[in-house]
Amino acid sequence: MVKVEPICAVCLMNRALEEVELSTGDRGLQMRALAEVARLIGERFGPGAVPAWLGAERDRIVRRLTGCPDPYREAKRRSNEEALRILPRAREVVAGAPSLEERFRRACMVAAAGNAFEFGVMGYSFSVEEASKLIMEATLAIDDSPAIYGLLCSRGGEVLYLLDNAGEVAFDLVLIEVLKELGVAVRVVAKGSPILNDALLEDALFFGLDRVADEVLTTGSDEVGFMPDRAPPRLRRLYEEASLVIAKGMGNYETLTEYPARPPVAHLLKAKCGPIARSLGVPIGSLVVKLRSEGG
Repeated sequence: MVKVEPICAVCLMNRALEEVELSTGDRGLQMRALAEVARLIGERFGPGAVPAWLGAERDRIVRRLTGCPDPYREAKRRSNEEALRILPRAREVVAGAPSLEERFRRACMVAAAGNAFEFGVMGYSFSVEEASKLIMEATLAIDDSPAIYGLLCSRGGEVLYLLDNAGEVAFDLVLIEVLKELGVAVRVVAKGSPILNDALLEDALFFGLDRVADEVLTTGSDEVGFMPDRAPPRLRRLYEEASLVIAKGMGNYETLTEYPARPPVAHLLKAKCGPIARSLGVPIGSLVVKLRSEGG
């Protein structure tokens, strides 16, 4: 599945600039980090590149050379606080549905809308202060929620829920609450160490996911997205044995579509850039709930 275009090289570099400016005021360090990122892109960017994988390498360069372990720490804190403020509204939208299936559909929509909590994507801007509009304006360009609901009702079992960004975890909580109504076990996966503005264990605990999900664990790493073959042994086993994987965000979409959909994978995201939107066949800015299954 083609998800990389020439513009991706520019976006990788643009985010590197944002990150070095957040990490240090030392112009010399900024220049050194950007030069090394440019070298990385020059050596490894091409038609077969996966931007998420290069993004992880870029962020490691920035952290190593600037000494800043988490450039987006303050942005994540503000995102969490604002999302917590509008969480009751998100719950109201879902609770007002006339049936469990419709509650599930609305919860999927709310979770996809929450993927708007993103920084550093070239051509995309997000204001934490305007986050309340997410719920009121949410519509789905791709809605496979009926198929996902049917799969869960027929298979039950366990869901592995891969988080994406801090802040949007509030909206993931709403969907996890409905998943628990369906009687499935839910294991939530946060990042093991800082990468982009992705949710860490502390962000999951901030919203109390440990009190709703059956388990909260981490990838043990700082990868962008999720790569089953690089996961710790137990997490890889949980992935392989899950009835369904729910994968939030563009990073998880970029990486997991490099693997067969075994088990089935539900991608919930906002298509915030041209390459991802075109790979999905939707306009930029669309909300997507897409089910991938082997042979499907």
